[in-house]
Amino acid sequence: MPFPIDSLYNIDQHAGYLDQMCRVGGKKFTSCSQSTKYPVTEYKDQLWSKFKINISNDDPQVHPQYLCVNCQRVLSRAQSKPTGSCTPVNTWQVHHRINCATCSLFTRQSKGGRPPKRKSSSTGSAECNNRNASASVSATTNTACTSTTSTTSTLTHAVNTEDISSKATPIYRVVKPLLRNRFVDKNTVQECDLCADIVDGAVLSTCCEELFCSSCLCSWLSNNASCPSCKASMNESSVSSPPKVLQRMIANWTVHCDFYKPALDGCQTAVPLSQLRPHVQDCAHNPIKRPTPIGTPIRTVTPSSAAADILNASPSKLRGKFAEELTYHMVKPRVQDGLLELRSSSHGKPQLFARIAAPNVSSAHASSRTTQRRREVLDKIEQTVCGGSDGAHAQKVAGLQRLTKDERQTLLAEAGITTQSPSSGTLLAIKADMNLPWYQIRKLKRWLRDFGLELESERTARSFIDSHVPKYTAKDVPLTKRNGDVVMVAAVYFPDLVEIVLHDLDLYEQQSQLCWHDGVIPEDQIWLKLGGDHGGGSFKFVMQIANRHRPNSLDNTVPICVFNCQDTFANLDTMLNMYSDQIIRLQREVLWNGKAFAVFFFGDYEFQTKCYGLSGASGVRPCLYCLCQKKSMDVPAADRSDGDKEVRTLESLASDHARFVSAGANISQVKQFNNVLRPVILPIEVENVIIPALHLDLGIYPWMFDAFQAEVRQLDIKLAQTTAATPEDNKTYADLASLHAELRQSADVVADSQKKS
Repeated sequence: MPFPIDSLYNIDQHAGYLDQMCRVGGKKFTSCSQSTKYPVTEYKDQLWSKFKINISNDDPQVHPQYLCVNCQRVLSRAQSKPTGSCTPVNTWQVHHRINCATCSLFTRQSKGGRPPKRKSSSTGSAECNNRNASASVSATTNTACTSTTSTTSTLTHAVNTEDISSKATPIYRVVKPLLRNRFVDKNTVQECDLCADIVDGAVLSTCCEELFCSSCLCSWLSNNASCPSCKASMNESSVSSPPKVLQRMIANWTVHCDFYKPALDGCQTAVPLSQLRPHVQDCAHNPIKRPTPIGTPIRTVTPSSAAADILNASPSKLRGKFAEELTYHMVKPRVQDGLLELRSSSHGKPQLFARIAAPNVSSAHASSRTTQRRREVLDKIEQTVCGGSDGAHAQKVAGLQRLTKDERQTLLAEAGITTQSPSSGTLLAIKADMNLPWYQIRKLKRWLRDFGLELESERTARSFIDSHVPKYTAKDVPLTKRNGDVVMVAAVYFPDLVEIVLHDLDLYEQQSQLCWHDGVIPEDQIWLKLGGDHGGGSFKFVMQIANRHRPNSLDNTVPICVFNCQDTFANLDTMLNMYSDQIIRLQREVLWNGKAFAVFFFGDYEFQTKCYGLSGASGVRPCLYCLCQKKSMDVPAADRSDGDKEVRTLESLASDHARFVSAGANISQVKQFNNVLRPVILPIEVENVIIPALHLDLGIYPWMFDAFQAEVRQLDIKLAQTTAATPEDNKTYADLASLHAELRQSADVVADSQKKS
């Protein structure tokens, strides 16, 4: 006999119903009592002492997990009043898709309107009178779970489900139904007469020796006392376990995987029924691969014959109000976020259906709240159609591009958007690219505002700097002028050199600006250049990371210390000595992404000699790199003495300075100590000091030009002698050439004397 459509319930609905029902009496929680439901785990002992309910073996898919407020009040008085009038549900059954007792109980409580009228006991039969009396007693005794409709369980027979389940074969079922066409040999499988599905958790009736699902038979016996097959009297004692041979036969039924699709890209594996659950959990075609605990009583069956008739009917017959109500009833529970996805075995792509409420008022006349809500619905649909938020954004851009300039201006005006705001960071980019101070940036903002362009505020820009740039220090420090006066001078510097180096490296890596210049820099090293220069009334101490495409450019130069005073040794020692220990850490301890640091030093020669404590280029041993004397510099390197060939190191500089101090620190005798006057300020190896090529070129090029000019003069004289008109005039021209040479030499002597004066 086919079942009506209303009696079909799925497992998701069943779980939702359990979450809204009381564990004791089965009462449905109202919308007002949803916030006042109590977990049963907090009243485990009271439930046992009051109602003899043991929740230790409760299954969340069978038993509710909450108590209503009335039952909670009764349990809270369990110690003072050991007896009560709360009538619990006799038994909670495993979900059955057809006529599930729990789902039916919840559905009856959900129906609105007045409760059905009872027939008068004076006109009814004796059987009716007995039912009314029983209902009256039940209504008066159930004080905990009372409602406008009947809230107690309708189960009329107390069935020992544990006794029946203990006699059943193991449950091999997974979530999907086991239809006959899923099995390799369709003629060997046995179906349950109750659910019309393949028998699972099989038990045997002793009266007619028919096989039933244990859960199906428990549901049947809870409402009937006869065998569903032969109609003989039946109870728990009339149920037995199938023979061992039959149990082994059921376990070895060969069945296809849940994700089996004939002639499609699906799992083509066939396994014994006993191995179906482990295979489905580990199947490569399982989109979830979420293991289901073995033994979980999941009961799903095929649609009834009435539902099958509807599914097999032609579209032309499914018309009218009944078809509309049936479609709405089946589609509404499956719609999530306004969309429903349906797949068909005959089509490759899934079909999406949107649920949109018909508008009562046009958006042109609706409230702002209504238009915003409709906009949210359209955004969801647009993201689904376009393939995500990125696709929806691209679609909006394409829609704006189709509009004309006047249409875009009209939309902006109607939306109240009169100004455009560039992205965050634009103000800082303008300031950095144009090198503008803040007061000129303020003028630029006022000027751009008149043209509808609103830049970010100065406070936002400064906050961005504070949050993305390492902390710097600005204060007045006592420095010494050349005349010896000590004055307070403004200075700005980064106290933590290591932090700013690592910060810039991370930033360059994010922007893919690091390189190793085709192997010039080893792959496991980062080259850091430190240097300084005095100009424009201030001294700038800067750094450059050589692992960039243009390592010597202005964009790669980062000032780390600036002060408005001369770069005397005392001032350099005051401002740069703070970086001494940090440079040692960079060279010995600090790593960036597993790469070590190599530190180099650059600057003009005067600045370099000051930082290494030398007396300068005018000393007896002026060279920063070796101990060559000034008078030996004209001698070829191979002919110099061994003392002139000795190179300087940080250790030798420290030793020479210590000897100079111990000898009294007499400046007139500094040549005896290799011209080392002061200690080294920046501990960078001398071999890593970059030669000031520009300053050397500025000295070498004039000397070479003067030598070239003198040779050209001599060439002019010889050319004039050769091209003399007659032999008689040679002597006269030679005298003239000699006189001309003497005049040029006299002019050079005069020029040299003027330079010296």
